Amino acid sequence: MHPQRNGSLLFVSKNNVYRIDSSGKISLIKDNVGNPTPSFKFSGNSITVWGVWEDNSENIYVAVFSDQTVKKIDAKGNITNYYTSSGNWAPTQGIFDNDNQMWILECSDKNEIRAVLATPLEKTGQQIKNFSLALYFFSGFIVVGLLVFYFKNRAGKKGEVANDFNGN
Repeated sequence: MHPQRNGSLLFVSKNNVYRIDSSGKISLIKDNVGNPTPSFKFSGNSITVWGVWEDNSENIYVAVFSDQTVKKIDAKGNITNYYTSSGNWAPTQGIFDNDNQMWILECSDKNEIRAVLATPLEKTGQQIKNFSLALYFFSGFIVVGLLVFYFKNRAGKKGEVANDFNGN
């Protein structure tokens, strides 16, 4: 459960996310949040949805332990993967700090816990895209440099051979 500034309460029941407003009215936010077949072997065959929290823009985040993923539900009810844990770690809860950065509490299959600063998948994807573009240009410069070096040396050797044939 996660209390909100507006007096409502977010909670998870089985694989669904609900909100109770300050008058006690319960509304379904999103059903079937976790994948039907869990991807995290440690969770077995059970869908395990743990923590739920909200940002200042009223997007809702859900720690889906069984998928090793934090899912984001926007105001229209669209759901996307926001963050993915790595290795033997899976998210259990999250919170935003005073700088609006998301921190995720993760647990491992070895009964360890840690808090990590979440890097959204969309930013990770952009970093990979930018890295790929930089790698493309860098490798292009290397190829062009090698070609210039090769042809320059080849031309020099041809000149030497030609001079040798002229008796020099």
